[in-house]
Amino acid sequence: MKKVGIVSCYFKNNYGSLLQAYATQEILNKFELENETFNIDKNIDFKNGKKNFYKTQIFNISFINSKLGMIWLKIYKKLNRKLGKNINIREQKFKEFRKEFNLSKDFYTYKELNKASKNYSGIIVGSDQLWLPVNVVSDYYTLNWVDEKINKISLATSFGISEIPDKYNNIYKKFLNRLNYISVREESGCELVKSLIGKDAEIVCDPTILLTKKDWLKVQEKEPIIKEKYILCYFLGKNIEHRKFVERLKKETGYNIVSLNHCDEYVRYSDKFADITPYDIGPKEFVNLIRNAQYVCTDSFHGTVFSLINNVKFFTFERYKSKNNRVSTNSRIYSLLKIMNLENRILKGTEEITEVLKDKIDFKNVNKELEKLREKTINFLKNSLKNSFEEQEENNKIKYIQLNDKSECCGCTACKSICPKEAIEMQEDKEGFLYPKINEEKCINCGLCKNVCPIKNKIKEEKQEQKAYIVNNKNEQIRKESTSGGAFTPIAEYVIDKKGVVFGAAFDKDFTVCHKSATTKKELQKFRGSKYVQSDLKDTFKEAKQFLEKGKWVCFSGTPCQIEGLKKYLKKDYEKLITVDVVCRAVPSPLVLRKYLEYQKEKQNMKNFSKVSFRDKEKYGYKYTTMTLKNNEKIYQNGVETDPYLRAFFKNYSDRPSCYDCKFRNKNRVSDFTIWDCFAVGELSKNLDDNKGTTRMIVQNRKAKNIFNEIKNNYEYEELPIEVATKNVREIKYSPIPNVNREEFFKDINKLDAKDFFEKHFPDSIKVKAERITRRLLVNTKAYNKIKNTIKRIIKKG
Repeated sequence: MKKVGIVSCYFKNNYGSLLQAYATQEILNKFELENETFNIDKNIDFKNGKKNFYKTQIFNISFINSKLGMIWLKIYKKLNRKLGKNINIREQKFKEFRKEFNLSKDFYTYKELNKASKNYSGIIVGSDQLWLPVNVVSDYYTLNWVDEKINKISLATSFGISEIPDKYNNIYKKFLNRLNYISVREESGCELVKSLIGKDAEIVCDPTILLTKKDWLKVQEKEPIIKEKYILCYFLGKNIEHRKFVERLKKETGYNIVSLNHCDEYVRYSDKFADITPYDIGPKEFVNLIRNAQYVCTDSFHGTVFSLINNVKFFTFERYKSKNNRVSTNSRIYSLLKIMNLENRILKGTEEITEVLKDKIDFKNVNKELEKLREKTINFLKNSLKNSFEEQEENNKIKYIQLNDKSECCGCTACKSICPKEAIEMQEDKEGFLYPKINEEKCINCGLCKNVCPIKNKIKEEKQEQKAYIVNNKNEQIRKESTSGGAFTPIAEYVIDKKGVVFGAAFDKDFTVCHKSATTKKELQKFRGSKYVQSDLKDTFKEAKQFLEKGKWVCFSGTPCQIEGLKKYLKKDYEKLITVDVVCRAVPSPLVLRKYLEYQKEKQNMKNFSKVSFRDKEKYGYKYTTMTLKNNEKIYQNGVETDPYLRAFFKNYSDRPSCYDCKFRNKNRVSDFTIWDCFAVGELSKNLDDNKGTTRMIVQNRKAKNIFNEIKNNYEYEELPIEVATKNVREIKYSPIPNVNREEFFKDINKLDAKDFFEKHFPDSIKVKAERITRRLLVNTKAYNKIKNTIKRIIKKG
């Protein structure tokens, strides 16, 4: 189903930016239009575009002066440790609020964005000062990357300046002419559009106004953060007169001053005049502070907006002295307060307190005007999004799961398993990954498949009282057969001892990987060892449910997405179900593995394999990732930097698309146990570091704690703080970035034979041979670990 895409400044640590971006999302939710905000956290083109613009401004004195405050703030953060700590607390609050956003997958280039834009029914850019020259030159907020046929809408977008420098005129004309619907936030923006392209733009309200006071109450804490009466100060500028005005207001009213300090630039005076200077204030808390203030004093547009929405008495100060200042953002405040008939609330800071307090705000009229703005803006949106509404209506008739983007499917089989008519089968695509295929003749349009998808219906992350350990299995043979420390086996044996069933990934006869069941301890051997390839789950979800319904114990291990898929499919918690997720970097394509084995059969002159190991540790130990192939006569063994399969995996060629935007990377998981390698065991424990393999384990909940206490005698173990256990483990939080040559890689896999394919993408060059010989020499002389640890220490000191 096609969504509406949102282009906004969701990533900036600014109250107004985040709240308007959030409001845009929420108004679309009110319209019941499926939507998501484009995630450009890692977009190279956007970042390079901004860098290139800044390079051109080196000799622009007015531009540099406008940025000096921000630069000084960054410097003071470093010099003043207390200030730096406080601002980090505030930034953490911003980070928490970003969890409220429905973000798309990561887009790394404008080329990727262009390709993806075809999957949206419409794309909205707005609001905020997104059409400043720096943003227009960097070319993201222009929507120039959006496909020509897609509906492109500007919602209350601000130019941020009242005059466009002549040298940028053509750039502005180009993107404005491509937009299908243009609305701006202030009169000056309307005039600019008219002068540039001769079209009339509609003046609408900022998205934050589209949500009512009642709507915003749902976002914030109900109780006031500060109990006593207070004056809230939110100044982005550095004008001391504005702060002195507040001091006089305090003297007149007796209310304490609460100030949100150093949001845009460092102003030393701010630390002197305020009674309370809280830093644990994110966007939610910001709204709460305004709602419960007696007065708000601000030079901020959004400080003014939320005062109006919450009917709080306010004074707005001119941040820029000159109305004609080219970098001035005053115009949007003038436009808003003119509509409200409240131009008298704009002060310079030198006014007499007794005089300005005589002016009362007619909030009845304010609410009336706000409602008019809402109605006008909603009408604009509904008109510009009419195609999206029509598509949504059609899509609502189709309840079965639809895939417009392969990154929205992790291949967990939950949809296939839940289907009451067996109308879904998993089919392999050209990259070798399995995706659901709907048989529309069998389908009864019940919607169960859509509702069970763990990506479309993410299980809410819940914090639990976790415990973390590093463990080694005391049974040396089990540990030898395992990739790491053999942590999974005691959990599985716990279930076997209770006459239960264990599910895990295992090799088939032809070395494909699929999920299988085990009911004896001997059968657990097939689950040991890493499988750097996506496992085919087949019908194991159904089988697991059948056993659980019969009252049997079940242990199910898999990747985080497989475990969430199972949980969504089961729909309820089972006391006798134990789930174990393995922290994974990504899941490579089974097609790449088949091609690789075909290639090695020919190159190594091996007719058949008796063993395939992705992390063999027999010869080189645990800390050196080795691919090993064996038959009765020969052994092939190469390391991570020289084996073509491992190179494809670790250089992000062969992964499933959903892995590049994994929705399941977090510390708090729905599984009972989380396990993964512990290469850094030497830094955590000298007692457990013997280079034979060690596992990190998070015990996620009370059930898992009870089980761990029953099985812990099977381990040599040490408990760790959860922060230590997960420190520097990128796979917990971050997705890999796809290789720029990935598309060509998968085009070639179906065109070239195995030999030509791998020799093209991973040739056995002189450099590769040299790396192979050097690494083997270092490992065989036992110098490898010493050198590796020395380099680590040097990097840490640096």
